[in-house]
Amino acid sequence: MQRFPVAVSASVQPKSPDHSAGKEIALISRNVCAGGAFFKTAAPMDVGTKVMVKMFLSRGATASRGSNGTRITVAGTIIRTDADGMAVSFDKNYEISAA
Repeated sequence: MQRFPVAVSASVQPKSPDHSAGKEIALISRNVCAGGAFFKTAAPMDVGTKVMVKMFLSRGATASRGSNGTRITVAGTIIRTDADGMAVSFDKNYEISAA
């Protein structure tokens, strides 16, 4: 899939096997595609970790007037890590809503 070099504000929260949530961390994406995203972090989560990702998109000019923009929420799995961060593969189910 084509990746786009887009810096998007996001939060990533690990999910444990019993579906309890871990600590949500704020990150910035380095790139995004239809199937996933790479997030910059000095402390990547382990490969195989199930996560909930919330990405926040501004609405252009209206964002400067106090608009919260749009939130995309999607479950995923950490599929790769390196010194710069971690790659998340998105599940097929997602939600787009006003932030």
